Amino acid sequence: MLYGYELSGGKAAINEKEAAKLKKMIKGYLEGKSIALAGKDAGISKSASALRRMLSNPNYLGNRYYPAILTKRTYNRVQKTLAARSHAATRNADE
Repeated sequence: MLYGYELSGGKAAINEKEAAKLKKMIKGYLEGKSIALAGKDAGISKSASALRRMLSNPNYLGNRYYPAILTKRTYNRVQKTLAARSHAATRNADE
């Protein structure tokens, strides 16, 4: 089951405790923390690559199976930040 959700009556339902941690991680990341530090500060024990996959997962916007945890605006801000930081890291590695 995707982090932030639990199975309830055969359907995905929001796990409020995990959803709050996810939102806290996103807030920290958007404030400039690294993915790993934002996840650690939010209390999510996963690798940086797993946290990145979480940040990139469009299911958090909601669909036929998953109820929405994130707004489209927040999700889009995260995607832009991920792309900008990834581009900056690649550019710096080439120097």
